[in-house]
Amino acid sequence: MANAQLLQRTLEHIKANPEQWDQMRCSACFFGWTVRLNAPNVTMLTKESDCGPDCCPSYPVLVDDAGAFIDVRSEGHTLLELTEVESDTLYSGDNTLADLERIVAELTAKEAVSA
Repeated sequence: MANAQLLQRTLEHIKANPEQWDQMRCSACFFGWTVRLNAPNVTMLTKESDCGPDCCPSYPVLVDDAGAFIDVRSEGHTLLELTEVESDTLYSGDNTLADLERIVAELTAKEAVSA
C-alpha cells in the first residue's frame, strides 16, 4: 500500500514551491523531493568538485550525511511504498504538475479503499 501521507506531503511541497521542482532532474523530481523531505541530512551536490572524481556525470545529485550517493529512484520507491508499475508511472520525466496531482489522487484513493 502506498504511503499516502508522504505522497501528499511531497505533492504539497512541489505545489507550494514550483520553482524548485523539475521532473527531468532526479534531485528535483517528485522522488527527489520525497527523499529530501524525508531525510533532512541529504545534501545536493551541483558540480564534480563538490565530491571528487568518483561522482556520477549527471548533476545535481543527492548524497546522505556520510557522503554516499542516493539512488533517488530506488529510495523514493521504497519510501513511498509503491509497486514497480506505480513507481514507473510517478517517476516519469514526462509528468506535468497536473499529472502528478492525478497520480497522487489515484494512489491515495487506492490507499483509502484498502484501509
